[in-house]
Amino acid sequence: MLAGGAGVVLMPQVNLAAAAREAGLRVPGVYAALAARERERKERSDRMAARMMAEHGYFFRRHNGLLAEQLEAGESVVVSTGAVELALWDRDRERDASAGRVRLPFDSGVRCVQVSSDDQIIPARGLDPHLGGPIAEGH
Repeated sequence: MLAGGAGVVLMPQVNLAAAAREAGLRVPGVYAALAARERERKERSDRMAARMMAEHGYFFRRHNGLLAEQLEAGESVVVSTGAVELALWDRDRERDASAGRVRLPFDSGVRCVQVSSDDQIIPARGLDPHLGGPIAEGH
């Protein structure tokens, strides 16, 4: 507080934790963990599709691999917070099977994040990674 001739002037409060959450955070290895998880999902999908074709002559759905390709190219991607949390949990469980589930420190309104190749995670409010655009009302 600053005392002035006419009274007391209050200085605005800054919540540093909230400012950090809005600006994003850096998690070493997050980009590589996300790329590894997506690569494994694509490989698993390809194996299942090949097995279905061999046994039944058709397959229902195949993982398109677009996200894996973007990650391999080093592009920034927008994904759900859950995808990032699962990728980090998978990475941590490789080192320690009892590792706890990772939770990103963003508020519950942040459903998507942008992850860049320098391991920066930034909230991506209003973007839907599945539609490539704004989140539709009611989702």
